[in-house]
Amino acid sequence: MRSAPGQFWRTFLLISIALSAMAIYQTEQQTQALLKIRSRYKWVLVIVVFAINLGIGIFLLSRDKKADSIWPKLEFTSTIAIWKILGLILLILALPLLWYAKIDFFGKAVPSFFPLMWVWLWLALLQAAGLKMLTRSSWAVAFALVVLLDGIVFQSYFVLQPVTDYPFSLGWSEASRFYYGSLPFSKAVYGQNVTLSVWHGTRYFLLSLPFLFDNPSLWAARLWQAVLWMLLNGLTAFLLVRRLRWAELETKLIFGGWFFLFLFQGAVYYHLLVCVIIILVGVSPRKLTRSLVSVGVASFWAGMSRLNWYPVPAMLAISIYLLEQPFSNSGNYRRYLYQPFLYGFLRCHFGKPGSQCLRLQLHICSAVVPLVAE
Repeated sequence: MRSAPGQFWRTFLLISIALSAMAIYQTEQQTQALLKIRSRYKWVLVIVVFAINLGIGIFLLSRDKKADSIWPKLEFTSTIAIWKILGLILLILALPLLWYAKIDFFGKAVPSFFPLMWVWLWLALLQAAGLKMLTRSSWAVAFALVVLLDGIVFQSYFVLQPVTDYPFSLGWSEASRFYYGSLPFSKAVYGQNVTLSVWHGTRYFLLSLPFLFDNPSLWAARLWQAVLWMLLNGLTAFLLVRRLRWAELETKLIFGGWFFLFLFQGAVYYHLLVCVIIILVGVSPRKLTRSLVSVGVASFWAGMSRLNWYPVPAMLAISIYLLEQPFSNSGNYRRYLYQPFLYGFLRCHFGKPGSQCLRLQLHICSAVVPLVAE
């Protein structure tokens, strides 16, 4: 996975120029509202640094042909132990520096997005230099890897940050989630049987697992939920990368890191990823029986999780089949579309019973709750 040195540096300079311009604007706007801070030399110096980046970047890009002789000289490899130690220091040191810039330097007076992104861009370049000292990667690959590494570190921090014994809810419906997770063991926890929740059955099943080991503390329950987020997202990314069968390790790491972070965006909850994992592990165009079992089990889990998800396992299995099985191996459309048809058939016959289990819980609740109230 290689790219021309000039291409990386031109792209880097363009991004740094754009971030410098926006950082100057945001810093000026923020300090203009705080007249005392505006007069302080620190913020004037910060704006000057942004302006220097802006000027040098424009100068180098305007002399692109002459700069082409510079870019190859920036490529280097090192086998000396002291340089590898320095590379490791650069790789690790950038993270606390970025944290200091976010919390202490900019956070107290100029909590702006673009100044912090400018700092991260240049710290990532230092990290990329450190990674190049440790490996033989190109600038583009090293930079992509360290950006993803930083993203994974900070995302992991934000996932683990709520793991405390703070007694009050840290987010929307947090208390109800842990309460519903305890209901399968309500007799041991509360001394009486309590009806299960009718919502998100598989999520509360996963959250109930710590109650197998006595009554967990609030800290342990929050830790288990954080582990579920990271473990299931990471396992899904790993299985997808393994399924793609790329030869280059660098490509696998870049895509795997990106997909791990992508799964934290939007409403793709960890309990829904279980059916994705089942499909990635079990479906194979060459093994029909195993594929049908996987689609059936995953569809049932999806139906138990959320009503509008039970078609998803069959859709994923059909996509895998169409991508991995050439039409030329079948000879005609009827034989080629036979497996996708079976996947869709199983989706209806195993996904709906899963969703009907939730309806059954609702009927039980409507019958039992009035008796308990009496």
